[in-house]
Amino acid sequence: MDFNRAWDIVVVLPGMGNCGLIPGMEHPPFACPLPNQETILLGVSGGADSLALLYSLHRAGLRLLVCHFNHLLRPQAGQDAAFVQQTAQNLGIPYRGGSADVAAHARANHQSIEEAARELRYRFLFQQAREEGAGMVAVGHTADDQAETVLMHFLRGSGLAGLKGMQPLSLLPA
Repeated sequence: MDFNRAWDIVVVLPGMGNCGLIPGMEHPPFACPLPNQETILLGVSGGADSLALLYSLHRAGLRLLVCHFNHLLRPQAGQDAAFVQQTAQNLGIPYRGGSADVAAHARANHQSIEEAARELRYRFLFQQAREEGAGMVAVGHTADDQAETVLMHFLRGSGLAGLKGMQPLSLLPA
């Protein structure tokens, strides 16, 4: 597996520093906007994409905080959370977990499951980033995720901006 190309989106909280490329990577996929001493909160699902990102950033020697959000949608979701927590512990990385009833949130807010899951997941990740003082939230995605995003944007009637899918670096308001 080529760990250097296993992800395609990094979300940055603005106003949190500036640095060069991630050290130790031959072909870094993005310019890191944080000094090495800043914490990067890593959203880890337990899938190959987020684990590749976790191992790559850990190998690069960056300060990490692993977070996992349980959507409570599958019976084995608790096992996924336990796996991510154990993986973080094995690497000596702090871990934070959270959960919410995504299906109930989707019903109450007239959203699709995917939309509700994304909203609650990022709400949790950014809340943890603020509480822990992390300057960046990073998540891993596969090419299939990118294609799904483009298709979803197309079906919603997106303009050209939405048809390009997820960007490697997205600045969001703090």
